[in-house]
Amino acid sequence: MDNCLRQEPVYKDFIPEFLEQIETTINDHCDTDDIHVAFAYFIANLFETSRDDKFVYTDGSKDGGIDFFIQDGNTYSIYQCKCPDYDQIEGATKPRTFDKDAVQETITGVNTLLDQTASYDLRRQIARLRTDYQRDLRAPNTDSPVLTVNLAVFGDLSPAAYNLFVAERNRLKEQDIDFNLYTWKDIYVVLHEFDIPETQEIKIELRYNDINKEVLRHDSYFYMLSYAMDFYEAWRKYEWNLFDLNVRLQLYRSQINKRIIASLKRSKSQKIFHHLNNGITITCKSYSFDNANKQIRLVDPQIINGCQTVCAIRDAYEDMTPEEQETFEERTRIQVKVIQTTDPEFISQMVITTNDQNPMAPRNLKSNSVEQKKIQTDFRLLAEKWFYERKEGEWKSFVSSGSKIKWFKKSDYTSSFQKRCRVINNALLAKIWYAWTGSSNKVVQGGIDYFDNDEIYNSIFKSAPNSSFWDEFKTNVYFVPKDLQFSPDTPTIHQYLLSLAAYQVIANHRVSSRQNREEALKRGIQQEKIKVDNNGRIISIKETQDNYLANDDDYRLNIMINNMSDILVELYSFILCKRYGDLDSVTSKKLVDVEEIRLFRESNFSTDFLPNEIQDGTKIFCPIYAFLKYCMKQYSFTYKAEMAAAARLKSYLFNRKVIQQMKEIVIDSDRAIVEYDRPWKKVGKTFLNSLPDL
Repeated sequence: MDNCLRQEPVYKDFIPEFLEQIETTINDHCDTDDIHVAFAYFIANLFETSRDDKFVYTDGSKDGGIDFFIQDGNTYSIYQCKCPDYDQIEGATKPRTFDKDAVQETITGVNTLLDQTASYDLRRQIARLRTDYQRDLRAPNTDSPVLTVNLAVFGDLSPAAYNLFVAERNRLKEQDIDFNLYTWKDIYVVLHEFDIPETQEIKIELRYNDINKEVLRHDSYFYMLSYAMDFYEAWRKYEWNLFDLNVRLQLYRSQINKRIIASLKRSKSQKIFHHLNNGITITCKSYSFDNANKQIRLVDPQIINGCQTVCAIRDAYEDMTPEEQETFEERTRIQVKVIQTTDPEFISQMVITTNDQNPMAPRNLKSNSVEQKKIQTDFRLLAEKWFYERKEGEWKSFVSSGSKIKWFKKSDYTSSFQKRCRVINNALLAKIWYAWTGSSNKVVQGGIDYFDNDEIYNSIFKSAPNSSFWDEFKTNVYFVPKDLQFSPDTPTIHQYLLSLAAYQVIANHRVSSRQNREEALKRGIQQEKIKVDNNGRIISIKETQDNYLANDDDYRLNIMINNMSDILVELYSFILCKRYGDLDSVTSKKLVDVEEIRLFRESNFSTDFLPNEIQDGTKIFCPIYAFLKYCMKQYSFTYKAEMAAAARLKSYLFNRKVIQQMKEIVIDSDRAIVEYDRPWKKVGKTFLNSLPDL
C-alpha cells in the first residue's frame, strides 16, 4: 500500500532521545529543571510555537484546566499536558498509562472558554482568553473563531480514558471544535517525520471530468481544478517525498493551517474551497494527458507551494466519518498549477514568490542571497568540509536526495570519529556571532529574528568587525558596537568557526539540569540534610529538597553557567582578543588550527572527544573555560544578593551591566591569581600570559 511505512517505535528505545529533547528545552526556555514545565514548552515547540507573542504558559492555580495556550487573532489552541516524573521514565519498558482525569482536565479547559457566566475563578491570562474567545463568537460579519483543544501525554491513555476522549471529541465536533490527542507515539512520529526512504520515481495522477472546463493548457504548464482527494492519495503513497527536498521549508504548525482544516471540514466551505485557498503549485519532470481515463499523469512531481494545504487535506480527511469522507471526495476541489521544469534556480525563485499563504520564514527568504550562498560554498571548501544549512530542513533534504545533487556527498561531511556529520545551520551561527561581537545580553533576552531585522542581519552576515572594533572591545568593558566599527564585508569562515568552537566548548562543559540536581541532592544526603529510606530513595519532601538546593553553591553556580552560555561566548571573544589581538581572519585561522581545536572541530565537536594526548601547555579553549568558571564563582559570591532578588535569572542577565561586571571580574582575577597553581594556569603568570603563543 504505502511506500513510506515506518518501523513501529519502541518506547524504551525512544526514552533517551525524549529526555535529550527535554534537556534541550530546559536549557533553551526554562528557568527550572521541572520536567512537567519543560514538557509543556517541548509540546509547544513541537506542535505550535513558544514565541512570546503567541505562547502563554499558564499551568498552576486558577488555570481553568489550561497548561498553555496559543492565541493568534481569532484562532485559539489550548493544551493540557501530562508527563511522568524522571524516575517513572528512566528504565521503564512500557509507557505510563493516564486515566480519565487527564481527559477531564482538558474538558475543563474548553468549558472554561465556553462558559458565558464567568463562574470560574481564573487567573488574569485565562480570564482574558475567555473574554477574547467569547467576544469573537459574538462578533458580527467576521469569520467564526477556530478553537482547537489538545491533550498531550508522554504515555498512553487507559481504555476508559480513551473512550471518554472519543466521546468528548465527537461532542465538541458538533460545535466545530477539534479535540486532538497526542501520545508518546505521536511525539515520536513528529520528531522522525523526515525519516523516510527515498522514492526513486514519483508518479501521481490528477483526475478531471471535463478537460475543456477544468483544464487550461499551455506549452510547458497548465492550470486545472483538481480533486483535493487526489492529493490525499498522493500523500499516502509518497509522504514528504512529494515536496521538493532541495528548496522546501520544514513544516511547522501554524494557526493558518488550522483555519484551512476548519474550512475543509465544514460542508458549506468545502463547496467553495477552491475560492478560499491559494491552491497548489507543482513542478515536474514531465506530464501526459490520459484522455481515456480522464487523468493527467505527473512524473517526478514536487509540490513547491501548497505543502501546508496538502497536510491540512490529510488531517481534515482523516478526522472525518466515512460518510463525511465520501462527500469530501466528491465535492472538494483545489486550484492547481503544474509547470514542467527541473531548473533549481527557477524553482527557488518560485518558492519565494508564491509562498504567501503561510508566511515564509525570513531565514528562508534570505537563503538564496549572495552572502548566504558564498558562506555555504566557503564552508564546503574547507579541508574538512562543513555543510552550512542556509534554509530550514536543507541537510535532511540533501541527505534524502543526495544522488540528485552533483556537489553533495554525505561522506564528505562525515567525521571518522563516531561517524558524526559536520553541519552548522545559519540560524545558530547568527545567534553565536551576534553574541561573539558584543550583543550577548540581547541574545540571552531572546525573541530576535536575526533574518527579519535587516540591521542585525547585516551586522552578522554583511559586515565584519574592523581594527577599531577590536581595539575598543578588548579595553572598554562598557563597549557597545558602533556602525563605524564594521567594514562592508562578510566575516571569513575561520572567524565564524572560531566563534562556533567557543560555543561548542561551552556547550560540552554544561551540566544538565537533571544531573545538576541529582549531584546536589547526593551532596545533601552525604551531609544528612536530605533523608533517604533503606533503599536509598529520597524521602525528604520537595520543599526540603528545594530549600537545600537554594543554598548549595555548586548547584546554583551550574544554573548560572547554563543561563549564561551566550554571555560566555562574548567573554571567550573578550579573553582571546585581549591575549591575541584583533580576531581578524588571520588570527582566527591560527586559533582554529591549534591542535586542540582542530581535532575538536574535525569530530564535529563531539562531547566524547577529549584531546588528552595534547600537552596542557598548548591548550587554549579548555583552560579559558576553567578560568571563566572560576570568575563566575567570584561573580556569584559578589552579586549573590542581587541575583537572589531577581524574579527570573534570565531577566537579570538581560542587563548589559552584568556583562560589564563579568569583564571587570575577568580583568581583576587575571591579575589576582598570578601565584595560583592550577591545572589550567601556570604559577607565576597571569592567566592570559599563561596561554600559549600562536
